[in-house]
Amino acid sequence: MPLLLLILKLLTAVFLGVLGGNALVYAVNRMPASWLRDYDEVDEEGKPLPLPEDERGEQRVKSHPWKAGFSMLLTVAYLWLFWKTSIFYALPSAVLIWLLFELAICDFKYMILPDQLIIACALVSFGFAGFHDNYLDILWGALLGLGASLLISFLGRLAFKRPALGWGDIKLFSALGLSFGLKGMLLTMVLTYIINFFILIVLLIARKKKLKDSSPFAIAIALASSVYLLFDPVFDLFGFILY
Repeated sequence: MPLLLLILKLLTAVFLGVLGGNALVYAVNRMPASWLRDYDEVDEEGKPLPLPEDERGEQRVKSHPWKAGFSMLLTVAYLWLFWKTSIFYALPSAVLIWLLFELAICDFKYMILPDQLIIACALVSFGFAGFHDNYLDILWGALLGLGASLLISFLGRLAFKRPALGWGDIKLFSALGLSFGLKGMLLTMVLTYIINFFILIVLLIARKKKLKDSSPFAIAIALASSVYLLFDPVFDLFGFILY
């Protein structure tokens, strides 16, 4: 790769990382309250109930230290992405990682995944269309994300009397399948449950959650998806595991 092109790519990665980190916090703080409420959480006039932070006049996510923290995290991820992959793969991947972290923040704070962000994740899949062998792979990926998550939710209801996955998680898996394809979606779902297991262990040890409590599953989805997007083009994770 020519040195000038590499420098331009890395500068782009730094710019997008800093911009994205600040935008994560800004977007949550400016997001309509209706996006962060269930559809039945309305007042007598049918308007979405205000969020606690909005009523108190506070930021939903503090600017300090989260803007700096997210900026550093995204910058490191984007530097790797733009260094190791083509610009045509790096750009949609950067957008999808940003959307996933935005969803993770919403899930952590309010236990909800806004449909608007999930639709945006689905639309990003157009940027990955050229990286699939055929368009059936895109369809099978979406069907796997939908079918497997519905099955897991159903089994959770049988075992624990409540669904193991919320509808937001199911819709997000389906949207990601459009980008990842069949093998990528399979690997991402496996990684998600492995990561979520360790997150639950940490929360239980720290006594932040009880075993019967719901937990923000989108954090594990975001981390697993980011691992796939960052490292699969370089190391062929699926092939490495099979080998």
